[in-house]
Amino acid sequence: MPLFQHVFAKGLMGAALFVALVLWVTGPFMQGKFDYNQTNAYYAFIPLTAYIYFRNLTPFLRNHSLDLLHQIGKTTLETYLMQHHIWLTSDAKSLLTLIPGWPKVNFLVVSVIYVVVSRRLYQLTLFLRGMVLPNNRNACLKNLAGMVSIILSFCGLAYILESQGLLNLGIVGVVSCACGYLLYSFLLKYTVSTENTVEANHPVNSTSNKKAMVTSYAIAIIAVASCGISWHTMAVTGATKIHNLPQSCDKYANQGKWMSLNGCDEGPRGEEYRNYGISPISTCSAQNSVFVWGWEEQKPSSHCRFKQRDVKSLKKHLKDRTIYFVGDSITRYLYHSFCRQFGIPDAGSYNATDVKHHNLSQEIGDIKLEFIWAGYATEVVEAVNNLTLSNSLEDNLDLVVLGGGAWDKLWKFDTNEDEELLKSALGELKTGIEKLKKLKVPVVWLTPTSINTAALPTDEKRAKINEDEMKKIRDLYKSEHILSSSSFVIDGEVFTSTRVSESFDGVHYPHSVYTAGAQILCNAMDWLLPTPKVGPPKPPPQPGAMAHPLRGFMILCFAAAGIFLFDGFLGFSYLAALVVPSVAPRRLFYESFSTLHQDMKLPALEMKYLPTTIATHDGKLGSPIEQVVKEEVVSLVGKER
Repeated sequence: MPLFQHVFAKGLMGAALFVALVLWVTGPFMQGKFDYNQTNAYYAFIPLTAYIYFRNLTPFLRNHSLDLLHQIGKTTLETYLMQHHIWLTSDAKSLLTLIPGWPKVNFLVVSVIYVVVSRRLYQLTLFLRGMVLPNNRNACLKNLAGMVSIILSFCGLAYILESQGLLNLGIVGVVSCACGYLLYSFLLKYTVSTENTVEANHPVNSTSNKKAMVTSYAIAIIAVASCGISWHTMAVTGATKIHNLPQSCDKYANQGKWMSLNGCDEGPRGEEYRNYGISPISTCSAQNSVFVWGWEEQKPSSHCRFKQRDVKSLKKHLKDRTIYFVGDSITRYLYHSFCRQFGIPDAGSYNATDVKHHNLSQEIGDIKLEFIWAGYATEVVEAVNNLTLSNSLEDNLDLVVLGGGAWDKLWKFDTNEDEELLKSALGELKTGIEKLKKLKVPVVWLTPTSINTAALPTDEKRAKINEDEMKKIRDLYKSEHILSSSSFVIDGEVFTSTRVSESFDGVHYPHSVYTAGAQILCNAMDWLLPTPKVGPPKPPPQPGAMAHPLRGFMILCFAAAGIFLFDGFLGFSYLAALVVPSVAPRRLFYESFSTLHQDMKLPALEMKYLPTTIATHDGKLGSPIEQVVKEEVVSLVGKER
């Protein structure tokens, strides 16, 4: 075609595909993971088709390829498999960490290992395929029979070892080495070529081959033993699949601190710009640092991998559970923060018109979170007794979180008689906690948070519940065995002592501070409620649950255009045909598939869709194509003669 005509035709089609690509990038591609998965089946053809078109736009592009994509494409299967063993571990629940504290360096090192191992695995797969399944049919069948026999023999041997109680690491290592030697000898004996077999009859070559076999086998033994010992050592020291946190982690759960992060980092700023259109920021200073809570690093052998628990994992772990919070306003703030962990952002929102000291209730699906107001120790005892009786009758209680102390110290701790009454109430509370534990209901105790004495609004409060006085009440609860009788203790001082200046009334803190206490409790659920309730089986997915009629109709239209109009670009090629009618997909069908029909002995295609004219070498339109074909046939016949 003339330059203007062919550029305009390609540009018209390219513009349409580019517009579709832009709409896909700014629309479906920007959705969240789960929303994107819902629509991917309807829109995936857009980037695919656009890439195919622009990648093959000119003869130059069609005659060249990017070797990087070629190399990546050769190992796509291996990279897909190895990402779950190198980049991601424990069923994609964690990232492989070789260099702690340096995430970008760690990512670089792990990525290099990932690519190298994937490419090596690809090569080994080809080598093993050629050795185990050769192109010779008889040899292939013989090898298959040998593999089945070997696998059955090893399974039988493993069963014998297990029945005799000998299935330990040492025995498995010895048996693997012995059986490996027999298998290695068998493969060398029956898979070497005839030429090598003839040469092996020579005494000198036989001796050298034997030495080489022993050497290679010794190297293999060392490699297997090293891998086995290394894996066993790592498994013992904590490098195993991530399970629920064990009970022993309770002594580390409160060991953490707040850290300040600089809000001037380009990463968060870029995310704010993309999500909210915020470019300049005014809080980029040391005074406005963002605080985050983190746990101290523990030895891998402790298996204590604390982490932030997200909404999805919490709902899954606490499915069909009922959890009660009983206590004063400090416990209520923890209750609100725990509700926010389940995705309720307005839990605990300030409301001056609401009643202060009353019970609260939240339901998140089949999870029930209840709060019972109990300011004094006697009220906590009464609530615990009621819960014990209710659970005995209905069995609808899974966990109880208790807290208190500030109200008793403020209003009922003036005389020795008051102190004795409080001790008596604490004795009853200890008995109630033990009763709940006998009913297999874990009990968590929340100690009072740090007090900001200077922020207490009245002289009476500054005198009775200042930080020094609150230490006395904490020690009293500890001496009366409230803490030791509980299943787990959340140390309120731990996550508030470094942020005490933020307590606006001397006792309570901003919601973000209680997030640390809520996350400590969320991690403790691993051993407090280790086994999630299964509940009734989920109904099977209904046909059409992910269907979207309008998008489905769109796919049918594009598919119909591709099938019935013979257009590999799903109808877009007809835009080019508006400028150059002779390149309409229907007219090009004969040119593309006539040879294929002839080679496959299919019915011959008719020529009625051929263009009436064709282009000559000089780019001008020539004679009717039927006449050209006849002339070519005559010319060929003449040459044959």
